[in-house]
Amino acid sequence: IKCEEDQQHRTAAPKKQRGSRTHVFTCTLPKSNDTVTTQMTIPHFIIIGAQKGGTSSLGKILDQHPSLVKSKTFEPHFFDLSIHKLVSQLTPQDLCKLRQSYSSHFPREALHQLLLDHGNNFSQGKNHTPILLFEKTPSYIVYSKIPDAIAKILFWKPKILVTLRNPVDRAFSQYKMARQNQQDY
Repeated sequence: IKCEEDQQHRTAAPKKQRGSRTHVFTCTLPKSNDTVTTQMTIPHFIIIGAQKGGTSSLGKILDQHPSLVKSKTFEPHFFDLSIHKLVSQLTPQDLCKLRQSYSSHFPREALHQLLLDHGNNFSQGKNHTPILLFEKTPSYIVYSKIPDAIAKILFWKPKILVTLRNPVDRAFSQYKMARQNQQDY
């Protein structure tokens, strides 16, 4: 399978949609030469970090901005569910399927409405702010191969935002949370 981004469709997008990351990919199947076209919504950045390190707070703050759209899934865990172990063995067909699967974590409906709103603002001469998509999965920080998996599967290379916290403060906060939840520590 050969999977390529459809550059013709991407460059033909109206100005009001250029800030979004909805791309069209065309996959050609080797035996039949059939083509499958799929539209994917892709993120501009990914938030990672330690538990009790501020990722949820950052995600909530960013989600309040009218031009930022978070993933539909609270924490997709797309790359830490064994994909990072298999990244060197992925075929182009696997990559295309994984990109489609990853794209399903982002809200096309909400993005479409934002694009319409932005288009209306743009046509009325108001400032145009690009729409940025993001996801938050703190545990990506744990696995050393996840950056390689992100780079291979998400070839547009989204930014990775890392939140860190003083280790003593973080450990104490986690301890307090465990005590509230009556977990043994």
